[in-house]
Amino acid sequence: MRFVSYTHDGRPYAGVVDGDHVVPLRGARELGRDTPIEVLATPDLDEASRMPLADVRLRPVVPEPQKIICVGLNYRSHVTETKRELPTYPVLFTKFPSSLIGADDPILLPRESTQVDYEAELAVVIGRTARRVAKEQGREVTD
Repeated sequence: MRFVSYTHDGRPYAGVVDGDHVVPLRGARELGRDTPIEVLATPDLDEASRMPLADVRLRPVVPEPQKIICVGLNYRSHVTETKRELPTYPVLFTKFPSSLIGADDPILLPRESTQVDYEAELAVVIGRTARRVAKEQGREVTD
């Protein structure tokens, strides 16, 4: 299931993408820290308010995340292209929540920028308190 945060007529909503439509989620106006896990585990969808995805503005899925922790140099071809050595330990860095944009929002560049680097992004939202989770139990904290 693909959850989204979006606006329609200037109001925020949380929903689920179904093909080329979005279906609002009852019980949450925005996805984030205060979204009850039960709302996501067994979503109550407002099918009567289904609308074309083209009619909404997608926001970051979690518009106000508590923290964003990124892993850099996490695939060999990127390490090679940056002419660095393969790290022996994960390279971690943070991003500010204000740096997030929606899927179709323009990327604003400073005037002095001459190049935009692109890359794929993958987000993992941990749905429960977790510490030292074994690989085999990973799904239990993300579901």
